[in-house]
Amino acid sequence: VAATVALALLATAGHDLLPRIMNGNRMAATMTNAITVVWGLNLVALMLMWWQRRRHSVLDLWVMTVLVAWLFDIALSSMLNHGRYDLGFYAGRAYGLVASGVVLFAMLFENGRLHAQTVRALAGARYQHLLVVQKSAQLN
Repeated sequence: VAATVALALLATAGHDLLPRIMNGNRMAATMTNAITVVWGLNLVALMLMWWQRRRHSVLDLWVMTVLVAWLFDIALSSMLNHGRYDLGFYAGRAYGLVASGVVLFAMLFENGRLHAQTVRALAGARYQHLLVVQKSAQLN
């Protein structure tokens, strides 16, 4: 709560302390540099995840999927955006909304599927344990 209040005060009362990211209807160099750094860091993270030595887990694949979606989102909403409220601005927001919804529902579906596999495996293990107990009782 304290951090939220402090950041809200900085954004409102301390407006003059923050760097300018817009010059009129155009992005300032500060904003362009920040966008380039964020996009580059996402690209580096994607490449590092792709080139890891071990086999990719399901979580690794989903994180890479999110990173690719985020790269496209940043490109559409920022890099192709030449000013406020132009086509890139709206296309980026629409793509971000659709991509995040699709990824969220796909991950929820995958999580449910993996949970169902775990439940089936546990039921099989319980059945096998019951058989071992029955056979042990017969032998005794």
